[in-house]
Amino acid sequence: KLAQEWLKEIHLRQCLTAGDQELEAWSAKKLDVPDFRLSDAATHYSRIFELRFGGDPKSGYAALEAEMEKAEPGLGYSVLAKILAETRHKVVVTTNFDNLVADALAIHALQHPLIVGHESLAGFVRPQLPRPLVAKIHRDLHLHPKNDQNGVDTLEKGWEEALKGLFQHYTPLVIGYGGNDGSLMGFLENLPAG
Repeated sequence: KLAQEWLKEIHLRQCLTAGDQELEAWSAKKLDVPDFRLSDAATHYSRIFELRFGGDPKSGYAALEAEMEKAEPGLGYSVLAKILAETRHKVVVTTNFDNLVADALAIHALQHPLIVGHESLAGFVRPQLPRPLVAKIHRDLHLHPKNDQNGVDTLEKGWEEALKGLFQHYTPLVIGYGGNDGSLMGFLENLPAG
């Protein structure tokens, strides 16, 4: 939704005459993706973020904060919170930088997770924790989240070690992850067998 909104904003700013290209064709050219479809805009999120906020990433963070202020955990998050609180499954590894998992845990399970929202804190990630863990590999919303192509494509060394330790003890169940980043997806693809 955000990627589509940002494309519309950029298009409106750059295409002020009546004869300009329609949004999808313009976006395909602007993003240099010949088969671009507006319905797949999320696939190109980081490139769209750079187009929209490249000259002023702080305004991008502010826009994200404003958007997240309105966000509330839905039904899926409440089920996830109960699983995290009441079973041995206590780890969420996410590329999202919102706080919906933590909010759902506070609301539905009356627990607070350990939130590791920056690679400098990755050393605190351990497989056996008494409370749920939320590992945000693209950082937390308030800690300079990674939105640009380079940031999204690169997994910090601290995360590599932490994730290797987790995946020695946990088999991941993937929910709602498109694999559009080079960081986590590249890490998963390069894990040795076993």
